[in-house]
Amino acid sequence: MKKIFLSLSLIFLFASCLNDNNSATSLSLPTTQSDTITYSSISSDSFSDYFNGYTEGDSPSSTYYTTVSGTWEIVNVSGNLKLQETNGTSTGIIYQKNFECEDGYVIAKVKSQSLTEEAGLIARYKDSSNYYTLFLDDSKIKLKKKVNGSWTTLADASFSFTTSTTYTLKLELSGTSLKGYINDTLYVEATDSSLTSGYFGMRTNKNPAIFDGFQIYVNDSSSSNSSNSDYSSGVLRTVTVSSASELSSALSNAEAGDKIVLQSGTYNDNFKITTNGTKDNPIWIVSENSSNKAIIKGNSTNSGVAFTATGDYIIIDSLKITNGKKGIILDNSNHSIVDNCEVYNIGEEGIHVRDGSKYVTIQNSYVHDTGLVTIKYGEGIYVGSDYKKWTSNGGNYDADCDYTQILNNTIGPNVTAEHIDIKEGVTGTIVDGNTFNGVGICDTTNGGTSFIDVKGNTSTISNNYGYQNGNSLIENAFEVHDAYSGWGDNNTFYNNTIEFDSDNYDSYVVQVGDISSISGSPDNTTAYNNTRTPSSGNMYDLK
Repeated sequence: MKKIFLSLSLIFLFASCLNDNNSATSLSLPTTQSDTITYSSISSDSFSDYFNGYTEGDSPSSTYYTTVSGTWEIVNVSGNLKLQETNGTSTGIIYQKNFECEDGYVIAKVKSQSLTEEAGLIARYKDSSNYYTLFLDDSKIKLKKKVNGSWTTLADASFSFTTSTTYTLKLELSGTSLKGYINDTLYVEATDSSLTSGYFGMRTNKNPAIFDGFQIYVNDSSSSNSSNSDYSSGVLRTVTVSSASELSSALSNAEAGDKIVLQSGTYNDNFKITTNGTKDNPIWIVSENSSNKAIIKGNSTNSGVAFTATGDYIIIDSLKITNGKKGIILDNSNHSIVDNCEVYNIGEEGIHVRDGSKYVTIQNSYVHDTGLVTIKYGEGIYVGSDYKKWTSNGGNYDADCDYTQILNNTIGPNVTAEHIDIKEGVTGTIVDGNTFNGVGICDTTNGGTSFIDVKGNTSTISNNYGYQNGNSLIENAFEVHDAYSGWGDNNTFYNNTIEFDSDNYDSYVVQVGDISSISGSPDNTTAYNNTRTPSSGNMYDLK
C-alpha cells in the first residue's frame, strides 16, 4: 500500500535545525546503494515510496501509479524490495497519478543497468509526447524536453557513472527554472516555458534500471491535490461521522475502500477496527479538517488502548489520539500507515507496532507526553515485543514486525523512555528524518535513556536530528543491544546529527552494549557520517 500524502511542516523543522553550517536548506544526499534519501524543505504536499509495502513480483499499485509503458515490477535486491523496469527493450514510463502540479521536486535513487541507455526521472508529464526528463546516459547527466513528440536537449554535463552504483537524482521545477542534481550536487539547469504542469514519475529507455526511495514534493499553490483533501482513488464509500457512537458503528461495519471521515470534535471511547483493506482499496480513518484534527480521547491513561487496528491496509490520518494507557496499537496489521497524527498524554507507549504487523509506516506525526503512568513503558514509538512475550516462547505476540518505516516524525518532549524502541525479533526497520527532543527522558532504572534503542536486525537509522535540551539523564543518542540470541546485528547509523549540551565524554552518538546472558555481542554495527556537537565528545563505541 503505497499512498503516502506527507505534510512537510515537520520536515521543514528538521531540515532547518540541521542547517547551521550550510546556506542551502537541504542536506547532502548519500551516495551508496544502502542509503536512504534526505529531504528538501518546501511547503508542499508529498508522496514517498520505498517499495517495502509490496511482495516480490507485484506491480505498483494502480491506486497511486499509472504505468504508461514498459513492465514495472517489484524485485528483491539483496533482501531489499525495489522497483525495476524489467523489460529493458523499449521505453518504460510510470508516474504518480495523484498530483498534477506546476512546481516541486522529484527524487529517486537510480541504479542504471546500462552505460549507453537512459534511466531517470520525469516531470510535468502530460502524455507520452510531452514531458521533461532528467536521466543518466552515455557518461552524462542530461536534461531534455519532449514537446509534441519532438526531443530537445536543454542541458547536459559529463558524469561517469557505473552500473554497480546507485545515484540519487533530483529534478527541481520552479516556474520556468529547471535544475538537475546528482547526490544533491547541481549538474544541469535550464530555463524553459514549454510545459507548465503535469505529473512526476520515472522513465527508462532500453534499460532495466532499478529505482528506490521515490519521493515527490509538490508546491501547495500549484498542486491539484492537497494533503487529506481528496482520497478519491481507491475510495468506494465515504462515511462521515460526528459522534463516538457513529464512529464505533463505522469502524464495526467498515469495508475495503471505506473513507471514514471524522468531523472536528472529541470522540470519547477506546476504538478498534478489525476489517482488512486491500492494496488498491485501503480503509482510511481521517479528520475532515486536517488543520482542526478530530480528537480520539480514550477512557483512561490507566487502562485500555485509545485506538487499535488489527486489519491490513489501514490509514490513520490527521487525528489526535490521547488519554489511553496506550495510544495507537497495530496488531497483525500489515501495510498500514499512521500519518500526520498527534499522540499525547498517554499512560505508557504512544504508538506500538505489534504482533506480526509488517510493512507499517509511521510518518509526519508528533508524539509527546507518554509514560504518564509507567515511566519504563513510556516509549514514543515501539516496534515488536520483548522476547519473553513471543508466541514461540509461550507468550501472546508474533515477533516478526518487519520492515516498519518511521519517517519525519517529531518525538518529545516528555517521552519518558526511548523515543523509538526496536525490539529483538524485528528486521529491516527504517528510521529516517525524525526529530528527537530530549526533555523528559527519565527511565534510568530500565536503561531507557537514549533516543533510539535497537535490539532488532538490519535497521537503518539515518538523517535524524536529536538534541539533549538540558536533560542530563540522557546517556547516549543511539544504542544497540543483544536482548536475545541472534538479534541486535547488522544495524547501520549514518547522517544523523546529535546536539549534546556539553563535552560529555561518557556519552556516545552510537554505543553498542551487552545486556543478555543468553546471547552474544551485537555484530556488525556500522556508523558513519554522523555529526556530534560539541565535536570533542565521543562518537562511537561499537565493541
